Amino acid sequence: METVIKPSFIDGIHKPERMKITVLSEIPMLGSIVRSLITSQLPLEFQKDVHFSVHERVNEKSLESLKSSEICLADPPLLKKSLNLLLPSEISLKWAQSTYAGVDLMKGCTYKDFTLTRTGGVLGPLISEYCIAHIISIERNFERSKINQKGCIWSTETQRYRSLSDLKVGIMGVGDIGKTIASDLISLRCRDIHGLVFSPREDGDISYHTSLKSFLQSGCDYIINVLPSTSSTVGLLNGDALSVLSDHPPIFINVGRGDVINESSLLEALEKRWIGGAVLDVFESEPLPEKSRLWEIPSVVITPHVSGVSNAEQASMQFVKNLNRY
Repeated sequence: METVIKPSFIDGIHKPERMKITVLSEIPMLGSIVRSLITSQLPLEFQKDVHFSVHERVNEKSLESLKSSEICLADPPLLKKSLNLLLPSEISLKWAQSTYAGVDLMKGCTYKDFTLTRTGGVLGPLISEYCIAHIISIERNFERSKINQKGCIWSTETQRYRSLSDLKVGIMGVGDIGKTIASDLISLRCRDIHGLVFSPREDGDISYHTSLKSFLQSGCDYIINVLPSTSSTVGLLNGDALSVLSDHPPIFINVGRGDVINESSLLEALEKRWIGGAVLDVFESEPLPEKSRLWEIPSVVITPHVSGVSNAEQASMQFVKNLNRY
């Protein structure tokens, strides 16, 4: 799917004959929405310089397009796969906009001579909704209500629950996503929020900790991991790191990266009741292998990395905004 428009002069400066942009993403309608936004929001002079190509998978056509593209909007796994299939001398890429909030999935990319921009400030509300929805579901025991319904059982046991205002919530990683989760919890009357950060900061609404042990010992009912995968976060909760929680086992919610704790350490924490359960959207290995014991544990909720899925409108708007800056 390609659009080609003639070159032009802007402010007396001769632009390249064509600025080539490749969209490489599985997000439905992404290419058409980007094209529409470019047409409606960017100067006509700029539009005339653009050569636009859209691909949903890595194949011969997408690779040929990427070879001559200066700019790419892409899902990181597809971009990494493509760049690793090309020789450095074949690549013209200068800037890539990721459709994901994290860029760690680009690890292992053999070509590095380009600028990579993450999708920031977009997925926070979606991930926040996911976390809060699961907290409310657990506290109000919606799963038990569904089981009772199937058995035609009228039971008031699910009326005994804690509200968000009764809970203490810890957030590991208070960047734009973590701040959004905290803000949404506060708006729902949850006032006791603790944050794990790696450099000191002050915020009247959040009690910050720079020590993992201090954070874990703060007595949270829920601990939400939003940390990205970095050299300082991989394996952060491995081994017996969570044993300090045994006196007050929280529910562990992981929407950051799965490698913050390996599966054997997570299983140990569950079996020894260092944590009271887990809501897992990310895993050390994805897709989660069928043989994983996590599938069988009743206190574990598993979702397939969907807590914050980029949609076409949001990804397109951020790309076009950054394209204008570029």
